[in-house]
Amino acid sequence: MADTEMFLSRADCHELVAALREIPDLLEPLALAIIRGDRQGLDAVTCRPAPQSKPPVDYGAQAMADDLHNLLSGWVRVVCDHRAMEVPYVGDIPAAAKWLDTNVIALAMTPGADAAFHDIVKAITGLQRRLKRPGDGSLTEDELTAANRMVITAYQIDKVTHLLGERGEGLNRRRVEVLDKAGVLKWCTRDRDTGTRFYRLGDILEAHAVHPRRGRGSNA
Repeated sequence: MADTEMFLSRADCHELVAALREIPDLLEPLALAIIRGDRQGLDAVTCRPAPQSKPPVDYGAQAMADDLHNLLSGWVRVVCDHRAMEVPYVGDIPAAAKWLDTNVIALAMTPGADAAFHDIVKAITGLQRRLKRPGDGSLTEDELTAANRMVITAYQIDKVTHLLGERGEGLNRRRVEVLDKAGVLKWCTRDRDTGTRFYRLGDILEAHAVHPRRGRGSNA
């Protein structure tokens, strides 16, 4: 198909795909910034005050992740609506980025694709510029002690367990849900709109250490 039949040039499509494929390398430092809770790797421009109705998480890093996911998933919906396609479930950043990568030509043929190109590339390059990547991608003991007070969801634990060393072995979303159901892990706050439960990392680690799993390799 000729470039004249698309809203993006072939060169723009290649640049967009290249930017989307940078995203996996950004997820670990972004998760680290969220869990550290000290806004390490983020400048003042990226930090937002936490609304009073929301739990006390690091809204600087979390907002960047949410904004990027909203941007990518929003354009997935626009493309699907324009082409009368079923909108896929893209519940996280990698899924949305992969879909747009795979369907970049469909995006290029969608009105407004030029805005999508500029906004997505700008968001990704901005994230690259403002995130300072930690050297070893792990938490120090002092950072882990401070992080114990941070509040996260069961979903977020999957993104940070590799930063926790031995204390994170066998810990995942399912494990958190099992600990909650067993009554050994108490949530500290809950989103009144979505019902999402939030836990202190220290409480998760303590319950994980004290409550035995049923067998090797089990999440229960």
